[in-house]
Amino acid sequence: MFVNWSPPTMTKQQMYEDFDELLFILENANPQLPIRKAVTGVNLLDSVKTLRKKIEDIQDYYNFINLLDKSLSYMYDIHAVVAKDFHEWDHFYDTTGIDLKLVNIIHTNYRKRANEQYESQNPRSWFPANPTYIDGNYYIHGVYTLTNRDNDTLILKNAKILLYNNSPYNDYVLENSDKFKGGFRWDFKRNRYYSLSSNFPRDCELVVENEDGEIFSLNPSKYNGFSIVQLSNPDFFPHPDFQPYPHPNPALREKRVLYSENDNILYVFLPIMEDAENQIPEKVKEIGKDKEIKKVIIDVRGNRGGGDYVWQNLLKAIVADSLIYDAQMAFLNTELMRKRLDYHVKESQVQTFEWLPDAEYLITQYVPSYFVPDSNSLKYSGKIYVLQDENVFSAGHSLTSYCRHIEQLVSVGQPTGLLAGFGLAPILFQLKNSKFSFRLEPVIDVTNVNCALDVYQDFPEIVIEMPFDEKRKYLDYTDFDMQNENNLYKYDYLFKKVLEIE
Repeated sequence: MFVNWSPPTMTKQQMYEDFDELLFILENANPQLPIRKAVTGVNLLDSVKTLRKKIEDIQDYYNFINLLDKSLSYMYDIHAVVAKDFHEWDHFYDTTGIDLKLVNIIHTNYRKRANEQYESQNPRSWFPANPTYIDGNYYIHGVYTLTNRDNDTLILKNAKILLYNNSPYNDYVLENSDKFKGGFRWDFKRNRYYSLSSNFPRDCELVVENEDGEIFSLNPSKYNGFSIVQLSNPDFFPHPDFQPYPHPNPALREKRVLYSENDNILYVFLPIMEDAENQIPEKVKEIGKDKEIKKVIIDVRGNRGGGDYVWQNLLKAIVADSLIYDAQMAFLNTELMRKRLDYHVKESQVQTFEWLPDAEYLITQYVPSYFVPDSNSLKYSGKIYVLQDENVFSAGHSLTSYCRHIEQLVSVGQPTGLLAGFGLAPILFQLKNSKFSFRLEPVIDVTNVNCALDVYQDFPEIVIEMPFDEKRKYLDYTDFDMQNENNLYKYDYLFKKVLEIE
C-alpha cells in the first residue's frame, strides 16, 4: 500500500538541479569510477549524462525518480541503489541535511508504483527465458518448443542469440541496464560489459543459432504456445542422483558440512552469509573433531552476501593459528567525502597511485586485527580452498578476495567481472528537491594492488576455466541438490579439479 505522503510538485529547474547534484555526488563520492575507466576505457558517468535531456519529457514525480534510479544502474554496482531504509550504520557518516523519515516513504511509494505498472502489463509480452552469457555469447538455455495458431512448431535448443532487432543482443542489454540490475560485469577477455541476467519482449526480431548449427530468424510473438524444458540435455533427467531443491532460491538452501572418509576432506557449503546462531562453526567442530583432515573446501558458489562475520567465525573454527586482517581501503579525496566520512578521515592519508595519476584517494590506516582461533577449533594448518563462481557477491566475494591476503587460503574458480574486495556499509545520500535517497559503496579495496586491474580483486588465485559443455551442465545442476558427497564426486567439475591440486 502507498504510504500517506504527497510527493513534491517539482519544476523543471528543480529536476535539473537534482540531476546535476546526482552527477556531482557520483563524480565526487564513487571511488570505483576512476578504476573502472582505467581498466575498461569506459567512463560510466558519460552514460548518466546522456539521460539529462530526458527531463524535458518528464511530467510526473515518480517518472523523475525512475530516471534517477536508471542513472544509478549505470554504475554497474550492486550497492548503487535506491535507499530502502535508514540503518544504524548510517550514524557512522555525517547525515546532516538528510530527512531520514522520507527514505523509506519514498522507496515504498516508488516500488509500489513500479509494481503496479509491471502488473498492468500483459505477462505474455515477455519471452519466458533469461538468456545466459557463456564465453561471449548469450544462450537461451534449454529446449523451447514454440507452436503457432496453425499448429506449426519451432524448436529452440540451447539457441545462441545472434541478433536482436538487427543488433547484437548485448547492445539491448546495456541500453536497458535499469531492468537488469545487479548482474553487470566486465568481460576481461572481450573488453566489454555484459549481464548474467536479462530478458526480452516477445515482440522482436531474433536471429538465433541452434546447437546443431541451424540458423534462422523468428518473431516469438507469432507463437502462442510454449513448451519449455529448461535443461540443456532433457534426456539426462530425471535421474536418481538429482533431487530438486525444495526452495529454488539459493538464499533458502541448506548450509552443509560434510566429511569424506575416502579423501579425508572437510567440505562446507555456504549458499548465503547468514548464520545468526553461529550453527555452522559449531557443526564444523562437531563433524571434524578428531578426524584426519588433508584438505578443507569452502564452497561459496552462488553466495549473494550477508555478513562477513559468518565466514570469519567459520575460519576461527577451523584454523590453528590467528589470521591477520589488514585491509587498506580508499575513499575519494574530495571535499564532499571528507565532510561525510567524519571519523574515518582522521586516520587517513592522501595518496595518488602511479598507475592512476589523475585520481587522489584517502587511504585508511586502521590498526591490523586478527581472527583468533576458537579454543576448541580443529587446529587445522593445511590449505583451505574456497570455491568461487560468477554468482558470488558482496560478503561472499569478501571471503574469496581475502584469500589473497593469507597463504593458507586459496581461492579457486572463475573471475566474476565484479569490482570486489572489502568494503564498508554503503553511504546514504539524499537530493535537495526530490528527497531521492540512494546509496553508494564509499571505498575500494587497495590491499596489495599494483595496478588498476588488481583493484577488482575478483580473480581467483587458481583460475579454472570450465569447458563449454561443463558450463551448460553447471547451469542444469543449479536447481538440484548437488552439495552431497555422491554428486560432488561424480558431477561437480570444479570440485573434482580441486581434488587434483596437491
